[in-house]
Amino acid sequence: MVPDPRSPRGLRYPLAGLLAVAVCAVLAGATSVAAIADWLHDLDDIARARLGFVRGMPATTTMWRLLIRLDADLLATILAGWLRARTQPSDRPRGPRYRQVIAVDGKTLRGARRPDG
Repeated sequence: MVPDPRSPRGLRYPLAGLLAVAVCAVLAGATSVAAIADWLHDLDDIARARLGFVRGMPATTTMWRLLIRLDADLLATILAGWLRARTQPSDRPRGPRYRQVIAVDGKTLRGARRPDG
């Protein structure tokens, strides 16, 4: 659903793979394009292949050029819809002042490996 802002000539890396890397790296704590590229380069070969990076790895500038060309509002809307589609509907009645919140920072997973967590 995200339109590819890149020129079709000379494309080496799939848009879905680049966006998946950016989203996952940010969820993992990356706060810059360099940190996103570092996260990508830390992946093992199997994960890289599953993301579509079979002909090498994109450079930091490749990620930067893609991210500055994307429509941020459209991307945020699409990601919010994608996350919302993966939540379970609540049985509780919701008033107008409450919003559905999706925790993506990992704090809700603390203690999850314990049987009672």
